[in-house]
Amino acid sequence: MIVSAFADEIASDVAVQLAVLERHAVSHVDLRAVNARNVIELDDAEVVALRDRLREHGIAVAAIASPIGKEPADGDPAALRGRLGRAAAVARLFGTDLIRVFAFHRPENGGDW
Repeated sequence: MIVSAFADEIASDVAVQLAVLERHAVSHVDLRAVNARNVIELDDAEVVALRDRLREHGIAVAAIASPIGKEPADGDPAALRGRLGRAAAVARLFGTDLIRVFAFHRPENGGDW
């Protein structure tokens, strides 16, 4: 069993997150936001730098905590595929195959969703 934490609820700053995680012997995170940006918004170089920094502190990524699904169900499918692809790429770079998503919101116009 892996127990993980949302470090961005500690602080936005990664250095503060790492210090608290280390102090409490938390070895895994559900990675959501760094410096007020969701992890899937980071470019590859930023992801690799963050991955390396986490590893230096003995922290592994249990899951990517994406915002995917916090949107109406009738949103743009191409944009959704793009965000899902990005989340998958980020997950691979962090060495996890887990991505958290949400149930979509009902469309504003209703309908049977």
